[in-house]
Parts: sequence; C-alpha cells; structure tokens
Amino acid sequence: MAEGYVMLPRSVLEDSLIGLSKPYSRNDAWLWLVCNAAWQPHTRKIRGREVNIERGELACSLRHLATIWGWSTSATRHYLELLKKAHSLRTVYDTVCTRITVCNYEDYQGQAHSLQHSQRQGLRTHKKKERKKEEDIDTSLRSVSIADSQSDFDRVWFAWHSKRRGTRKKARPAFERARKLATVEDMLAAIAEQTRLAFQHREPAFIPHLTTWLNAEGWTEDMADETPVNGHQALGRKQAEVRDRLLGELANTYGDENVSELRSETGNHQHDVDSPSLELVRPSKRFD
Repeated sequence: MAEGYVMLPRSVLEDSLIGLSKPYSRNDAWLWLVCNAAWQPHTRKIRGREVNIERGELACSLRHLATIWGWSTSATRHYLELLKKAHSLRTVYDTVCTRITVCNYEDYQGQAHSLQHSQRQGLRTHKKKERKKEEDIDTSLRSVSIADSQSDFDRVWFAWHSKRRGTRKKARPAFERARKLATVEDMLAAIAEQTRLAFQHREPAFIPHLTTWLNAEGWTEDMADETPVNGHQALGRKQAEVRDRLLGELANTYGDENVSELRSETGNHQHDVDSPSLELVRPSKRFD
C-alpha cells in the first residue's frame, strides 16, 4: 500500500469534512506544501520586489507558514530542516522570503498528468493560432469584397452622364441596394442602351440622377427611341402632352374639322419640332 501515487485537488485543503485543521500534523504540513507549490512558473511581487517562482516552488516567510499551520516559528523551521535532511525539499532563505522547492514534484504530480497538461496547453495555443488565422483570412476577404464593390460602383458611376451623377454619398447606398436585385453587368448594359436610345439626345435636365435611376430600378425600363428625325430633336413626352392639350382647345373653339389637318400633321411624336405647322403648339419654355 506504500507504493504509487494519488492525485488530490488543491481544494481538499479547504473541504469542511476532510480539510486540515489547526494545529497541522506533520503529514498535514507536508500535504499543504505539495498542494501549494507552483504548478507552472510565474512571478510574484513580495515586499515590493518581483520574485520568479519556478514549477514546484513556494515563496513565503517562516512566520506565514507558522501562522497557517498553527505552529511556532521555531517548530516550523525545525520541521523544514527535517524535510531537507530527508531530501524532500530544499530551502533558500533571504531578506525577502523563504524559497522552498519540493523535491520530486514531478513524481508527485505524475508525469502523465504533466504531459497531458502540456498537450492541452499546446492544443489550446494551436486552436488560438488557427482562429487568428481564420480571422485574418476573413478580414482579407472582406477587404477584397469592399475593394471589388468600390470598383463595381466606379464602373456604374463613370458610365452615367457626367452632369447627372449627383453625389457619391447618395449614389453608393442606392447602388448597394440595387446590386442585390441586378448584376453590375445588367446595369451597365441598360445604361449603354438607354444612353444610345434616349439620354444622349436629351438636355441634361431631362436625364435622371444616377441615384434616382438606381432607386427606380431603371435598368428594367424599356426606353423609347428618341433619335432625332431629319437632324432635329423629336418631341418629348411633356411636349407631346402640351401639344395634345392645345389641339383639344383649338378643336373646342374652331371645331374638330378645322384642326383635323393640323392634328394629322402633328400626330406622330417623332415629328420635326421645327416644322411650321407646329409653331402653334410648341411650348415656349423648358419643362422639368
């Protein structure tokens, strides 16, 4: 029964049923020393001085040990000397503290336990490094994604009419919402087509801002061909509405038969606005 080792938790010293009671016996004092020895190297500040404590060591004063064990200082010193003669511990006295080293500490703690602890520590360190690596990768991917987004936004931004781009501050959020509904390529294709059919033939005031176009899902709109006829600008929608209203008023005043010829000449929205027959109905101001 005297061979082998058992591993005890340090909390056994404070257990209400099996904990140690003062004054300690010699066995109690020895158990306290083993349980309170450092299980890993660390630094403690004692009396304003930093003391490096290695695995299996304690740093305390004789008076402190005597108080905990319920012994006198001389009895405590005598017991430590007995343990030193038995090669159970080593002591070094100085002006700051008494350094006590438990001999064969690794045997008491068990090599397997120490190895398992080291392995667990290594595994935790490895996992931390892996998590850090994954976080770095995620950060890099987010940076690339943001860069790509900025590049795509610039493609749409510069494809739009230079005088109707508005501000980047308003256009960018609209672009981020729009790209969830359509690809950048679809937007660019729609801009190119609508510019060819309509925007390039309009005054800038009749071209929507980029933000307005994105919010209205302008890439889905089928744009009518507004190519000028005979070198002149075709009637716009609002101009056509004014024309129709004025022709209706003329018909009410002079009779429909008297304006039928004028109506037939101006019936095509693509009619030349500089035609003499349109002088009566062409608006005199620009409509926004």
